[in-house]
Amino acid sequence: MIDPQDYFQRAEVRYRKDLKSEWSAGIVTAAYPDGTFDITDYDSPDPLRVRHVLMATPQLYSYMSLRLNGFSVDAGAIVKLWCCRPMSRNQAWDKMREAVTQWVADTDEGAEAWNFSSGDLNVGDLCNYSLEDSMLSASLRFRNIIMKIESLEADGFHEYDEVLVDREKVYRETCRTCGDLFRSGEDGYDGECPSWADKTAENEDRTSEP
Repeated sequence: MIDPQDYFQRAEVRYRKDLKSEWSAGIVTAAYPDGTFDITDYDSPDPLRVRHVLMATPQLYSYMSLRLNGFSVDAGAIVKLWCCRPMSRNQAWDKMREAVTQWVADTDEGAEAWNFSSGDLNVGDLCNYSLEDSMLSASLRFRNIIMKIESLEADGFHEYDEVLVDREKVYRETCRTCGDLFRSGEDGYDGECPSWADKTAENEDRTSEP
């Protein structure tokens, strides 16, 4: 048996016992190397071993692909794979590679892409293709996968951890008396927020009334 943690967290699926059976709903509790799964039906606590399984909601895996030049990033993309059958992150990537390989080997479109890449077809090359209109999409769907690639190209660069707040304008301090946050630089309060000072003044006025 394969560790279910490599696949899913009690994934909700649709399944059927054979090709003639109706689809039912259940939860995957175990996976096996032969491509079968143990399903616990909502109406029955006993697991059922089945092969025909589809995810109730496709599992999404995301992969970041970067081209590095020294310590800087020259280019990058996010590869998103939606899996219609339960599979691990590594399995999804391997099936995507199988689909691309078949696309290159069996179609003129794929062979042209391979030749255009000088025999080095990669994620960056696939960014130039409309995957929805490509025969590669059919090869992916045959393996129960939908793929989308989002390029990380941009007009500029800033550090990932760059602070986006002007501290001098919005930096707030904690009132030493009431614990609320207030903007620093308020005149005349010396560590106490305006709201607390107002309350103090109001209380003083009340106590001074005859």
